[in-house]
Amino acid sequence: MNKKGKLNIDEQIEHMKNKGIVFNIIDETLAKKILSHKTYYFKLKSYAKIYPKTQSDKYDKLEFSYIYEISKIDMAFRNFLLKITLDTEHLVKTLFLYKISQAENDGYELVDSFLKSEEGLNTKILLKKYKEKITQGKSGGLYDILKHYSDEIPIWVFVEILTFNDFIKFYTFCIKSNESFSIYKTFSNWTFESIRWLRNLSAHNNSILIRIDNTVNEKRKYLLKKISPYRKNITTKEDTYTLEEMLQNALIVDFLEVINLFSEICKNIKKKNYIAREYENFVNYALSKQAVNSNIKLKNFITFTQKSLKVLLRN
Repeated sequence: MNKKGKLNIDEQIEHMKNKGIVFNIIDETLAKKILSHKTYYFKLKSYAKIYPKTQSDKYDKLEFSYIYEISKIDMAFRNFLLKITLDTEHLVKTLFLYKISQAENDGYELVDSFLKSEEGLNTKILLKKYKEKITQGKSGGLYDILKHYSDEIPIWVFVEILTFNDFIKFYTFCIKSNESFSIYKTFSNWTFESIRWLRNLSAHNNSILIRIDNTVNEKRKYLLKKISPYRKNITTKEDTYTLEEMLQNALIVDFLEVINLFSEICKNIKKKNYIAREYENFVNYALSKQAVNSNIKLKNFITFTQKSLKVLLRN
């Protein structure tokens, strides 16, 4: 395998110029400072992926300032996503535990059955490792919670210590045994996967908007059914997209899955209004940047999600 040699800042600038990236709005001197102190080459250049290339595999005079602006827009989007996904995860767990508390089952049996199942194998192994470290004197965080329990763990403690990925497995396991544990009627495994994926991308500071060309593996008909009655509020004659086209975009669908779930289970109107204002602030920030107006895919993504979010939070 051919290894790519590292590039110093001057070489990074030259490499971008050779790829058709230009420095008219932000000059090379300022670009070097940005690459030295504000962001790094690999991450910044990744945002060029959402722009088309010519037949010679070069960008058509793509401004450096555009990809730098998109990197900042992406950061703002990640900040919003992290908040909404963490809030939604908290609401999911809260509602699930409420459903359990209303049932005759005390929860211990559910935890025990899950840990004995194939789905709970990884969690069982993880718990064993936790307990081994506790006996070795490990303390703090989850260890302080678990040291108060021996073999039997109450379900409210169990849910607290689970990773979200393991919680998804546990939740799915529980509703198979009792549908009354389901937190809302339009649930699908895709919904939780959307939360987990977007939360992890945001928490790990991964680039997200570079994925605006990804298409869905499976259509979410219930999302189309939910939004379709309000299509006049979302698409107009001036728009260059249709509702159906936008719901084939994987990033849009995952985002709307999160918003839809949050809207379904959040009973606090002030909280919903706060989320709506936060996203509106993000949209206003993004649309004020030249980069958004230079890329129709990005502009369509932002305006479509803005309109769709308003519809989902109202219904």
